[in-house]
Amino acid sequence: GIHRNKEFFGVLYDLTNPERHHLAYQWLRGEDLDEEDLKTLGVRGSIDNEDDAQNILINFGRISSSTKPIVLCFDQLDNIPRLPDGSLDLQALFNVNSTLNTRFPNNLLIIISIVTNTWRRNLKKLQGADLARLSPKILLKNITLEQAESLWASILYQLHQQAEPKSTSPIYPLTRQDLEQEFPGGKTTPRQTLSLGNKLIQRYKTQVVNSELSRIDLISEDTEGVKISEPSTIDLTSEDIERVSISEPSKTESTTKKDTAGESIPIEDKRLASFKLKWQKEFQKTEQQITRIQDIGESELIGMLREALEALEVRGIKPKFLSSSKTFASYSLSYQLPSPQGRIAVVWGETSNGGSLFYMMKACDKAIQGNHCQTLYLIRHTKISLKRDTKGYKLYSQLFNASRHIHIKLDDLSSVHYLATYHSLVNDACSQELVIANKTITLTELKSLIRESVILQDCPLLKDLNIISIVDNKVPLNPVKEFVLNVLKQDQVIGLKVLIKTTHRQFNRLKEIEIQQRIKELCQENELKLIPVDGSPETQSVYLVP
Repeated sequence: GIHRNKEFFGVLYDLTNPERHHLAYQWLRGEDLDEEDLKTLGVRGSIDNEDDAQNILINFGRISSSTKPIVLCFDQLDNIPRLPDGSLDLQALFNVNSTLNTRFPNNLLIIISIVTNTWRRNLKKLQGADLARLSPKILLKNITLEQAESLWASILYQLHQQAEPKSTSPIYPLTRQDLEQEFPGGKTTPRQTLSLGNKLIQRYKTQVVNSELSRIDLISEDTEGVKISEPSTIDLTSEDIERVSISEPSKTESTTKKDTAGESIPIEDKRLASFKLKWQKEFQKTEQQITRIQDIGESELIGMLREALEALEVRGIKPKFLSSSKTFASYSLSYQLPSPQGRIAVVWGETSNGGSLFYMMKACDKAIQGNHCQTLYLIRHTKISLKRDTKGYKLYSQLFNASRHIHIKLDDLSSVHYLATYHSLVNDACSQELVIANKTITLTELKSLIRESVILQDCPLLKDLNIISIVDNKVPLNPVKEFVLNVLKQDQVIGLKVLIKTTHRQFNRLKEIEIQQRIKELCQENELKLIPVDGSPETQSVYLVP
């Protein structure tokens, strides 16, 4: 039968009610609702244990068995909680897999995606019965050069559709010979294929521009009054492009170092620029995905904060500060700051349930009475709406309104967006999926980049926790200009129209004419150059002045 059938179908019906659908959604997610919200939904309690959660999931399988299957995908498992010996707690996941396989209807598909080396390291720690339920096991194999060509062709297709005249090769300006030289064994991976294609395209673009700069430089030597900043009406044509060999860079030596695209940009600068662009892209995704604080549980939030603290080299980080409480231990951590601040503890609690808040405050009080920290921070975005005469409010007021302990009230979700964006990058790095400037970045390298970029200095929560101290009085660069420069450091050469559109996607509140003005200012500041200067925006390219 259906578990908690009347409540379950009642909540499903409330999902169609504009006034109740948020509450119904929160209940199905297992959030800790207060008594008034539970009464509104007509349910006797929240989903607060593993058995309840599994049964509700099974309910969905049963009511959808004749229509649609349910697919559960577990990915990026290299950053899940670990056992005391430091190994991944994969057994907890496989326990769930076995339970659902035993009790769930036949319309459930569970996909577990894991890095091969991680799987091999942890295989012996899993129970044999759980392993027997894995069927089939799929190992992703290398691809052939023919498949690599197809991958290139699919990515270049849109550009080839716009080109005039049309190229005879679907992978132009790349060639089959490029693949054969790089992968003489005839096998590669999608990531290596894309990385090679990116390198070759970057080289090709700089060769085209350098070839044009060389021609202008030669003409300027023969034509009095003609300067590189004011070229004659020379433009790039398809014939010019056809003459440039991607595997044989231009050997013309008349181009000065100052006016050579793609030269003298240190790889560290390219990588840092690429990382900042990657961050901005991921941050925008995070803003769209996380619109309510309830979208993430407190255990996840405190875990994200811990990752940020580790990246900023905060010392003495210890999880589960509220160790006396099984419920709230995972909502807390502590760390060490230099004297006189000493041991700092943090508790993240978003519950709106009055009873739960009281027990959280009780656990905080016990830790304070035990002198386990000098300062305790309570982090909340959810407003405390308890009546002033309740035990929970009185204890909260005693702890955080009349002592050295501090309640940090998050006015918006910007701090959560910073932490969640970094968490996403950590997951990518742990799964060997984070590629910056054609290099797969490790977690250690990611931490170094996050410090070097000082991106987390803009996180309000880290400022409130006194983790970040801003002492630099340097005037920040205009964000549009900084973005444009980062794009050019990464791509070296880019069409003007493409650059404007790319920038507009990042700053969609600005008009394109405003972006054009910022690019013009960078040209006047000798940071960028356009070629040909007197060409139309459709034919002009932009390159970075080294």
